[in-house]
Amino acid sequence: MLVDIQSSSVSVLTVDSDGEGRAGDCDEMLICSKFGYYEPNKSSTVGSTTVYTEWGGVMGGWGTTEVSTDTVTIGGTKVKDIPLVYTDILPVLYSTIDLSPVNTSFPYGLVDRGLIQSPSFSLWGNITVNDTGGLLFGGINTAKYHGQLQEFSFKEADNTVTIPLSGFQVQTDAGTPSNYTFPSTRMTLSTRSLDTRLPPDVVHQMYEDYNITWEDDSSFAFVDCSRQYTENRTISLTFGNATISVPWGEFFISTQTPDRCFFFILPSVDDKHHDRPAQIGGNFIEHMYLALDYDNRFVGVAVLNESPGPDNILEIGSGPTMPDAVGDFPTSIVSYSPRTPTSTATASSSTAGAAMPTMPPTYRPGVVAGIAGGVLLGVL
Repeated sequence: MLVDIQSSSVSVLTVDSDGEGRAGDCDEMLICSKFGYYEPNKSSTVGSTTVYTEWGGVMGGWGTTEVSTDTVTIGGTKVKDIPLVYTDILPVLYSTIDLSPVNTSFPYGLVDRGLIQSPSFSLWGNITVNDTGGLLFGGINTAKYHGQLQEFSFKEADNTVTIPLSGFQVQTDAGTPSNYTFPSTRMTLSTRSLDTRLPPDVVHQMYEDYNITWEDDSSFAFVDCSRQYTENRTISLTFGNATISVPWGEFFISTQTPDRCFFFILPSVDDKHHDRPAQIGGNFIEHMYLALDYDNRFVGVAVLNESPGPDNILEIGSGPTMPDAVGDFPTSIVSYSPRTPTSTATASSSTAGAAMPTMPPTYRPGVVAGIAGGVLLGVL
């Protein structure tokens, strides 16, 4: 499943009772054929299905949405009666695990069931060393990052997780780095997108400096694919005292034209005709360690440790601060008050009290991690 900190529902690609795709053939869809789909008729724990009629959706017009409940397994813990929204099998759709700040999202459900102290989690993704990455509910793993977590409040951002960007640099081995200056900018963390969108003035200056072609008609940037191998550059973003650096070849994405690649650092757009906000996409997020606590509305960031030692997991409690973190924390907060769930969870194993870990990612583009029990998660 896609890790989506902008979604407030768990969605699953679904087939009907005859095993047919609800709108397409799974074998013909890259995401579905790679990671599979949900078959409610084969589940012994599925609940009753509710059908909603609504306007909109991918196909437009009036449509129906089906929702049922089932047991979701995270690590060794079975979480009962999680609402699942059925999603058609289409090329642009995928299964998602919802991690948004909205108080009906999955982390809040874990608090409701007494599995974690606060609606919080940390995630990391790294494909460079043994495909290590994962998601940890209710805690942080200090072995996975360098230094301390740099904490930033997103309290004023409604139900969107944002982080202030203060620096942007392109470094070449044989030359002076290009530093692009701009006022501190709030960036949305978008695990659902691979592209990163920065202020347009600095992006277009970078295109000019490094011979990257921008096309107005398509609103994409293009570059010769061979340059990802012949030019050794690093692109860095700075958040407070944390600087996240990524090899520039990771921003090259193949097109249908030989030797022509998309370049996935793009200008942000915010007007009445388009809404492509400034955002940090998966190409940077998979090199970051992120920790989010929705009780105090803080997000922490640190540089990923590519050679981590033994796990050191600390629980995120219900207070105003986060462990192993520096930031301008409030003196007090109003913690989330758990709702009474229709049922609890069965914990068959635990590695760190209330924290539930996952297993490493294995797929690119994006970072996809497998969780024991058959659930997949990732950054795409």
